Amino acid sequence: LEEGEEGEENEDEPEGIEMDEEDAEWMMQQMLEEQEVEVQQEIAEDEEIKAAEPEMSREDRIRSFREMLREGSLNVFGTWESQMSEFANDKRFNLIESAAERQDLFDQACSELLASKRKSKDTSHDSKKRDRLAEEHLTDPFGQLLAETVTKKMSFARFCQKHLKDQRYLSLKTSREREKRFLQHLDSINAK
Repeated sequence: LEEGEEGEENEDEPEGIEMDEEDAEWMMQQMLEEQEVEVQQEIAEDEEIKAAEPEMSREDRIRSFREMLREGSLNVFGTWESQMSEFANDKRFNLIESAAERQDLFDQACSELLASKRKSKDTSHDSKKRDRLAEEHLTDPFGQLLAETVTKKMSFARFCQKHLKDQRYLSLKTSREREKRFLQHLDSINAK
């Protein structure tokens, strides 16, 4: 660098513009006014959207929110906090205004879904057991006797008296085993 260039200013660059407090206040005022106009426009747009949509009753809003939960992949063992992000982009999410109420509805939906899964599992398990017992009864002589003669109101004592000399009755050696099978068959009849 040459000595003469150090102190000289470059003529191509414009000189800095100084702002005093009054100018800064004016700029801040302009920015605030622009922001206020934007906020007013957003509020007006929201009001237009709400006015265009018919007002939903509380029951309809809850029903829509529950539908949203059922349509999503609801994990009945998950927490609301872990699954909330999945539903947050759905317009039905905002139908329920209170976060606590959303969580309560989520918990209820999880409980109902879990109960229905348990019930269907129990029902399918019971029907499989009944089918297995019915199949067993038809393949052995005592089972055939039960299937042919036992009614819902028959007692074991009456069954024994009636079939004491039947070979199918005698195919089981102990009375305890006969009574056990009789009661199982009676339970399967009553379950139907």
